[in-house]
Parts: sequence; C-alpha cells; structure tokens
Amino acid sequence: MSDWGDSCVSHPFHTLVVTLRVTAWKQGLEPGGRELLGLRDAYLTAFAGFGSRADLERAADLAHRTGTIARALAWARYVATMDEPFRSEVVSSVPYGLKRFLAGGPLGSLAT
Repeated sequence: MSDWGDSCVSHPFHTLVVTLRVTAWKQGLEPGGRELLGLRDAYLTAFAGFGSRADLERAADLAHRTGTIARALAWARYVATMDEPFRSEVVSSVPYGLKRFLAGGPLGSLAT
C-alpha cells in the first residue's frame, strides 16, 4: 500500500524547500549557510547536464521562492477538506508558508 497524500507534480527543485528547511531546523544549521548550500549543490549535481552551475543555482533559488508558495497553496487545499478538530490543528500552515515567502529568507529559512 502506498501513501500518496503528500504527492504532487512540480519542479524537481521544489523538494529543496522542505528538505533544506527541516535539515536546518533539525541540525541547528544557519539558513543559507555553507552546510545547506553544500546540500543544495549535492542535489544539483544530478542536473549537471541541464545548464551551467550558475544557472542551476539561480533555478534553485527561484524554486525556493515558487516552491514556498506552492507548498502554502497545497496546504490551503488540504486544510479546506478537513473537519474539526483536525482543521484547527493545521490551519496555521497556510499563513506560515505565505509568511516564509514574504520574508524572502535564504535556503532553509524558517518564519518566526
């Protein structure tokens, strides 16, 4: 049996939004710091044939922004289908994602 509850079709760099944010949080790393940029760079090596290193880094930065919005919109659709009491437990996920987008922080950043 598979769980497709959090699946979507999107840009492959969008996965870096959550991956780098959770890694920064769990490991106590500085958002945008060398460790997270190293993880980003390791991820980008699989796409080396699709552009220059600078192009891929720019694409990853743009995907961080668009992926943050996509994540907030996905949560909005998810929350809209929920019944109480579960809805009130996760409804803050939508403004959280939008706040992260508006803050414009570096890779791995968290809203406060």
